[in-house]
Amino acid sequence: MEIPVLENETAAGTLRVAAQGLYTLFTARLEGEGKGLSRLWLAGARGGAAPLGLLEPRAGERFLLRRLTRLELRALPPRPWKALALPAGSVPPELPPPGEDRACGCSWLRLPDGSLLDPDRGLLALPWAGGALPPGVAKIRVEGRDYWVFHT
Repeated sequence: MEIPVLENETAAGTLRVAAQGLYTLFTARLEGEGKGLSRLWLAGARGGAAPLGLLEPRAGERFLLRRLTRLELRALPPRPWKALALPAGSVPPELPPPGEDRACGCSWLRLPDGSLLDPDRGLLALPWAGGALPPGVAKIRVEGRDYWVFHT
């Protein structure tokens, strides 16, 4: 299967998805070296997004090769997918931007250690104790408490 990779809302390359034994192989090629580091995301048709990895500059193009097991595939949003190349520190519009103080409409499961898990979207929320947010991490408020949100 081939999926166009969108960068700034225009097609910039392709993502090939193919079975390879017990794995699913994701191979992305984008034209040009871009400006800075870019992360490839898979966005689902019904919402949610998951990062596939950083695009590596190679001889005038950007490249990503990733093999996922069946278990790792379950963390991806439901198909059909849309592939997005975004600056490394940003998140897709489907997710709250870093520092924004609102819930993302997720179905959270409360874990015994106080963290929250949304297995459908592949999100883990850890209680926030203050301090600066690392790049690519969102801050949300759930039931009056602040959390850091990570992609699993």
